[in-house]
Amino acid sequence: MSGAPDSAPGNGNGSDGQGASTGRGTGASRSAASSFPPLAWLGRGVAAVLALAETRVELAATELEEERLRLGQALLTAALALFFIGLGLVMASFLIVVLCWDSHRVAVLAGLTALYLGLGLVLVGRWQRASRARPPLLAETFATLRRDAAALRGQQEPDGAPGTGGPP
Repeated sequence: MSGAPDSAPGNGNGSDGQGASTGRGTGASRSAASSFPPLAWLGRGVAAVLALAETRVELAATELEEERLRLGQALLTAALALFFIGLGLVMASFLIVVLCWDSHRVAVLAGLTALYLGLGLVLVGRWQRASRARPPLLAETFATLRRDAAALRGQQEPDGAPGTGGPP
């Protein structure tokens, strides 16, 4: 029992040096794959589409993560800025009212109230314009997907020539 059945000539395991050269063993799988080239082409096409989809999903996930971090940082900064500016405005208002306490305290309070309300309305208007001007969420991802779709449509034209629609 020295392993003679495993090393018999022509068993396709390549231990005698004849398996690879006679075409036995691996040659049968090559002929089966070459007899069905559309299946091999389909498999490569599906793999390419899946790889493309994976890349696009990763791009979308990266954009979402960046947007989440940017939003969190902006909210924290805005909250701290509003707190300290509000505190400063309250202290400045008290100072002005105390300085004018004997002569025009009601007029000073009315003027400060009008000033703060006016500034608040101006800032709300600026905030609305800025929020309308920002690009929509995942804009780059959708633009890339549109370019990919246009490129795929361009490659699948009836005459087989690549289309003119491609990445800008």
